[in-house]
Amino acid sequence: MPIEQLLPQPATPNVWYSYLCLPSRIADFFRHAFQRKAAPASIEQLFLIHRPTGAIIQHALRIDNAHHKSSTLTEQRAIASMVTYLLSYFRDQKYLTHYLRVGHLRIEQFTYGIHGGPECTLLSVIRTPRGADAGGTLAECQGILEHIHCEHADILRKLAEHPEVQLPEMLPELRGL
Repeated sequence: MPIEQLLPQPATPNVWYSYLCLPSRIADFFRHAFQRKAAPASIEQLFLIHRPTGAIIQHALRIDNAHHKSSTLTEQRAIASMVTYLLSYFRDQKYLTHYLRVGHLRIEQFTYGIHGGPECTLLSVIRTPRGADAGGTLAECQGILEHIHCEHADILRKLAEHPEVQLPEMLPELRGL
């Protein structure tokens, strides 16, 4: 707040009102000045799902949780339940199309991103602290999926006919994300 607003001015109704609102303005100033910045959203888990079969091809889990406290048992159970729920619907093409249109679901401190491609779907679990925005992280996950399709499209196409095909490591390590 500029200092000019705090200096005495002629006694008009607006001035009296500003004097009455001064304590709340000061409180707002200190609230914003000392407000802790929200931790950024971060990818906790990635699931690469074969689109024709609905099977999980690969899974990546965050190893280094330096910026966030590690997941509690309750959080792990909540994530597992939600992923199981989503996977059961991914097997039905009608529901998968609906979820791909929605793009993501926010449940408490986790955002579940659903990113679709021609051969596989990427399900991302993103820790989204209160006040943080998951938009950039969701875009990053979409970029990961596009990279996977560019690099491994032939192998992914063969997977439907030959499930015994050995897959290279396609998902990135989640240390530096």
